[in-house]
Amino acid sequence: MIYEVKVEKKSIDSENSRGSGISCPDGTVPIRRTTKEDLIRQKSSVRPQDYDPFSSKDPNTYYAVLKLKKLDRPYIFAKGSLNCQNPKADSGEASGAQIWVYGGDGNYISAGWMVNLDLYGDYLTRFTAFWKDQETKNWWLATGKDLVPIGHWPKELFSHLGNGASYIAYGGITKAVPTRVTPPMGSGIADSNFYHTAYFQHIQYKTDPNILETPLWSQTEIHVDCPNVYTVQHPCKIKPKGPNFAFMYGGTPGVC
Repeated sequence: MIYEVKVEKKSIDSENSRGSGISCPDGTVPIRRTTKEDLIRQKSSVRPQDYDPFSSKDPNTYYAVLKLKKLDRPYIFAKGSLNCQNPKADSGEASGAQIWVYGGDGNYISAGWMVNLDLYGDYLTRFTAFWKDQETKNWWLATGKDLVPIGHWPKELFSHLGNGASYIAYGGITKAVPTRVTPPMGSGIADSNFYHTAYFQHIQYKTDPNILETPLWSQTEIHVDCPNVYTVQHPCKIKPKGPNFAFMYGGTPGVC
């Protein structure tokens, strides 16, 4: 399954973004009531800082990401398509793919799909997407193929994201248990066949509200933990529909 993350420069109807039967105050994201089972699972789930590929201090979390370098102007928009996978990740483990947007002073937001038994209580793959609203400078969260708006993080929550992000990154993440092999990342296959592996494509960004740009490879950096197990392969040649920028990532279970 492939999902595309994109944004149109228009206002979002806050009433329609709340769903049916539930009303939430402006500037909030609806959150399911916490159960006793949730609290038990959360004791062993990873912390938000463990999902940062460039400053995480957790030695058992691994990344394979492509980063768009910092430009003269901040990023205000990020777009990409990714295929949804369901890698096997047992208790204590996690595996997923994310898009990260970074400000300064440790400010970042990430969104994507993930399998995390300890956090969600099942082996299902969860998918989310985000965008930045140019009018309000808030960061919006949406889900599903039709990008149904869920809510937004007010810009006041962040000290360095209100005017845009310093850089953005795309890629895979796994959380491992030290006594076991690492879980698969992406499809669990790391070869050169685009139809076997996990990938991102149609990656684009904005630093100007009216100009949608496709990055150059010279604008990117690769960050891979445990390169004997995980990989990022680029450039990736496929049959594009319009401007395309794609790369593959992932890997099989292994020892790091």
